[in-house]
Amino acid sequence: MTSIKCPPPYTPLREEISLLIGSCRENMPENDEKKRVLDQVERLNMVSWHSIESIEELQNSGEEWVYDLTVEPTRRFISGGLILHNTVSVAKAGIVARLNARASVVAAGNPKFGRYIPEKTVTDNINLPVTILSRFDLIFILKDKPSTAYDSLLARHMLQVHREAEMVQPEIPLDLLKKYISYARRYVKPVLTDEANKVLMNFFVEMRRMGSEAQPGVVSITPRQLEALIRLAEAHAKMGLRTEVTEEDAYEAIRLMKVFLTQVGYQSDTGVIDIDALMVGLPKTKKEKFILVEDKIVEITNETGAECATIKEIYERVRHEGITEKELEEIIRRMYREGIITEKKMGCYAKA
Repeated sequence: MTSIKCPPPYTPLREEISLLIGSCRENMPENDEKKRVLDQVERLNMVSWHSIESIEELQNSGEEWVYDLTVEPTRRFISGGLILHNTVSVAKAGIVARLNARASVVAAGNPKFGRYIPEKTVTDNINLPVTILSRFDLIFILKDKPSTAYDSLLARHMLQVHREAEMVQPEIPLDLLKKYISYARRYVKPVLTDEANKVLMNFFVEMRRMGSEAQPGVVSITPRQLEALIRLAEAHAKMGLRTEVTEEDAYEAIRLMKVFLTQVGYQSDTGVIDIDALMVGLPKTKKEKFILVEDKIVEITNETGAECATIKEIYERVRHEGITEKELEEIIRRMYREGIITEKKMGCYAKA
């Protein structure tokens, strides 16, 4: 039995155990047996154990079985060589549910940092995986900005509610609203008209053209947003109990989509809308910086023959590309968290 004495990490997190192993490798004299033990600990550090919380038996009506394995933060299953997922799992505020993908989900939450930080992307501000966040048709960001006129109206309304609660009534009685929605959902099935089709198609094509012309490689809107536009236009027609989706419905869907795209996809440094900020969690400009840092790490290790590159070495090669030291540290942390690079020893990184 070999014993290796190293200062323990403050908390037994996977990353800190990796740092501890790196520290031991760097500061210990060479010894085959100790190296073998550290290698074994490093391998065990990559193992995760998850207990089964529940097993649900479903009735099968003669169809072929497909097995669904969900492990956070990955949500997918493989069937016939295709990666699919037709359910959404929700576990929030004590509520655990699994919904069919056709269900509508309306969600609200606070930013990860308490207040929304405009300098960060929407995926950095909202503590949800990109695979879930990108499934929402619309995302609206509500910011608390001081305004004398608005604050006066808000305070007046809140005080009135507390003083005369029984006098404050909704514009539409709740029972009537429920009946209206139920009727519309059950009986109204609007169909897109040629005029509405043309409006939506022109908007989709024009948005993609403007994005690519403003900055090569930028995608401002994807077919997923076009599908969302169709759903929104149909929903707007359904609200009016109409059997056809008109130009008015299409323009209202476009108005909502523009607000959404401007809030979550607008890049202040380039002045264009980049939907990749939501769809993959990184706009094109940031993706290029990630690729640059990865290339420089490979370049340094190839030139020096070392097993890894230090942050100082990396910064010397990327600072002329407009990447600050603070920005580099953030990129390194994210690349390490996503498994793009590994930390061979403290502050020294190599491509995974």
